[in-house]
Amino acid sequence: MYFEKFHEASKRSLAFGVLENNVIGLCTERFLENESVLERVLSAINAETSHLTPEEISATSFGLHTRLCQAIALATSIPIYLTIGYVSLQGQKLFYTSEEALKSYLGGRSPQALNLHTWLTLPSMEIIDVTLSTSIGLNQREPELFGNIVTKHPDELSGGLAYHPQLLGIDYFDNIGATYIINSKFD
Repeated sequence: MYFEKFHEASKRSLAFGVLENNVIGLCTERFLENESVLERVLSAINAETSHLTPEEISATSFGLHTRLCQAIALATSIPIYLTIGYVSLQGQKLFYTSEEALKSYLGGRSPQALNLHTWLTLPSMEIIDVTLSTSIGLNQREPELFGNIVTKHPDELSGGLAYHPQLLGIDYFDNIGATYIINSKFD
């Protein structure tokens, strides 16, 4: 279940020293099922992505989701958690980095390229992922996937898609010296 993985990511982030407080305010209310909330979420996403090409959306998962975390929180008054990890699709891990490797990067020792993915998690454990479908579409040359957004509770996903949170918050990128990745496409 996603909640257990998210809770482990929170504990891991605290242990790594990249999260100040344990995540609070978890709830069972489904925010994305509220038409007004979903409309504000999609409007915030459109404002941040409408000028980007599919290649730029795919290449800016970290920076785009960081910006959307703030924009969506402002638009909805819902706390949003930047979530770092990997996804699996029909059993194949995408953007996977082991916990040992994640830990070894602490203190500014990040590799040139990070094999990680980011998305947003709401207190309801619903997720928002703006980049995954576009990245898969580019990789598989399926333009019909461009711009598709995951806005769902991850326990209800189909097609063999699963999200695996490993860490929470932007501080991990600061700690490993990778804030350039977050800012590179937006400066």
